[in-house]
Amino acid sequence: MPTLGSSYVLKLLSMNEKPRRTEIKKRFLPSGDGYDFHRSLRRFARRLLIERVPLADLIEEADGIKNLSERSSLKAALQKLDAWRSLHSGPLLAFSAGSFPSPGKLFNIRFEPDFGLVIDGRATAIHIWNTKRPPLVRRGVLGALSWLPEHYAAVDNRPDDFAVLSLQDGTLIRLSESREAPAIGAGALSLLQVFEGVRGEIAPPPASDDRPKLTRQN
Repeated sequence: MPTLGSSYVLKLLSMNEKPRRTEIKKRFLPSGDGYDFHRSLRRFARRLLIERVPLADLIEEADGIKNLSERSSLKAALQKLDAWRSLHSGPLLAFSAGSFPSPGKLFNIRFEPDFGLVIDGRATAIHIWNTKRPPLVRRGVLGALSWLPEHYAAVDNRPDDFAVLSLQDGTLIRLSESREAPAIGAGALSLLQVFEGVRGEIAPPPASDDRPKLTRQN
């Protein structure tokens, strides 16, 4: 059963149906996972926010990354994150990642808060989004976030709220801001049907024994 990270689920929910099927199909093929830009961003973001390493030092360190796309993306993301943080001065928090099975148990979902922040009195677990394409779709974000409270209910030091911060435009999408999120979440489960269909295409069921048989002609 594959495990899908937060950014990947958000990406799928922000896609139209045809490119979504293509993207899911890659998951079932060898070497189809692509390059994980978020890994370095998560590490550098923690050092910037939690460890309070100066931005200039992190930019200089990022210059040593060989992959040009990763280097450029990371440097731009750090600058945007630093600017966003300067405008949102609440106490920083840390929350553990959570992994749970999707409805129907077709795949696992892993939610990884990059940092936590007290917003309007709520301890909010925030995941950073730094992907240009596809553009982040608000309904998709709320749908994915609506799956989380149930699975964090028994966790010690659980968040009061969940959010996604888009570094592309500085938007913070919070679960608590939408009363219709549960209904949106139910609609987002159509993603499961796509997974079933694609899995069937990659590994079709064995042929039935009652199929017509060839007979030898004398």
